[in-house]
Amino acid sequence: MTYPAKFARKSLLWSLAPGLSLVLLLLTACTAHVDRIAAFRNAWHNSQFDRADHEIDLLIAGETGKSVEELDHDAALSETLDTAAGNNVIYALEKGMTLLAKDELPPSAVLWAKAQEYYDGKLGHSFADGFTSIIGDDESRDYVGNDYEHVMLRVMEAFNELLQGGRQAISHALAVDEVQTRIIESDYGTTTGDGERYYPRSGYKRFAIGSYLTGLLYEADIQAREAKKRFERALTWSRFQPQIIKDAIKRTEKGEFAPLGYGALNVIYLAGRGPYYVQGTDQATQTAVSLAKFGIAIVGKSWAAAFQAPVPVPKVMISDSRILPLEVHAPGQKPVRTQIMTDVNMIVAEQLKANMPGIMARAIVRRTAKAAAAAAIERGVRSGNGRNADVAGLFAGIFANIAMTAAERAETRCWTSLPAQIQVARMELPDGVHEIQLSDGNQLSVRIRRGANSWLVVFRPRLDLPGRPLLDVHSRFVPPPAQKRSPSPDAAGAKQQEQ
Repeated sequence: MTYPAKFARKSLLWSLAPGLSLVLLLLTACTAHVDRIAAFRNAWHNSQFDRADHEIDLLIAGETGKSVEELDHDAALSETLDTAAGNNVIYALEKGMTLLAKDELPPSAVLWAKAQEYYDGKLGHSFADGFTSIIGDDESRDYVGNDYEHVMLRVMEAFNELLQGGRQAISHALAVDEVQTRIIESDYGTTTGDGERYYPRSGYKRFAIGSYLTGLLYEADIQAREAKKRFERALTWSRFQPQIIKDAIKRTEKGEFAPLGYGALNVIYLAGRGPYYVQGTDQATQTAVSLAKFGIAIVGKSWAAAFQAPVPVPKVMISDSRILPLEVHAPGQKPVRTQIMTDVNMIVAEQLKANMPGIMARAIVRRTAKAAAAAAIERGVRSGNGRNADVAGLFAGIFANIAMTAAERAETRCWTSLPAQIQVARMELPDGVHEIQLSDGNQLSVRIRRGANSWLVVFRPRLDLPGRPLLDVHSRFVPPPAQKRSPSPDAAGAKQQEQ
């Protein structure tokens, strides 16, 4: 090989080195949220609640700079955590679940209140806001929260309040319906150039659990007419038409909360491992982007625009789809089974499908902009003097295009500790303490009060293990400590005679 040829080859390699370095840097530096939170998710999904709490502390420590030891023992974390920084708002949702499962109700409520404040500020974002970040990807944007999370946050706040005694439970239950109305009736969407309307939220299915809870609370407050309205709304919104709602409507029509001297045990079964997002690719997106990038290649006279990594999009991972009901047994009573009130799996999948055209549109615009930038780099290198300027320009454009697109991540940020389904059951029991047995192997003592609701929330992500049951503070029965028996007078006198 002659010296000029060696020199030209060396010059070409040196010209490609920055592009290669950039590709390697971007590929190793970017980690999707689904991977960052995997240790927490796996612990939670295996019902290892204490380990899950530790794993989420590790992630919060990475965002806040605090040590894990400080977080493990910092009772003020719920008040000091800045939910607007990094991914703290998602970690606050997960941390709130671990605290609730550990029966640490007040700090869990504070964390969720902070998350709600953040979410409320993002609820009104417009469709156009999604196109403001063209250079990055969807996961590099400020997190606005998935629409179902806005609703489920109010649901979980209602459960927390019920367990704490229920003073503010009615406001949280009402907020479930209010926030989903705001979402569904919002102007989020657009009209395309050919007049086609794209408003993905308008087709969302409603959550029935909020109206059902509200009906139960009104019913216990002797507001039968208002309770009936809420139960009828829940029945209209529920795709499962559970018998438990129909029975509730009949009770309100008769004005009978429960037989005289009886109360009601309401079981809320948070069943199965909830859905979460993973990174995948979408064929329709690939076709659309291919058309866009080859159009740029032809118009810009740049073949570098044709070289791009596959387009990442979120996909819903469903772990538990067929979930058996939980049976509730009490002495002298007919067993009851939980019934599906809300299928979180189904709602998450439907909402992602409705929003996928918008996700694809952002990807097309983002890829078109990056392809144009790569073409500009190619032309700039080609315009330089040198024997290998054309080849160097081509490779520089290719590497720039791959570097800008290969590091893209799909938006996989989501609340991973939600259940797959919310199931409910109701059992009427006489006033007093009852030994309740659950079909998952749990047994607990429940104090029932006449004319009042008792609440039992069961966390059970892993269905082949017993769940973790939590009773509301008014229904917990703690047996009195055993008292030492004082000696009888005869025994005391005999002891004195022996002395």
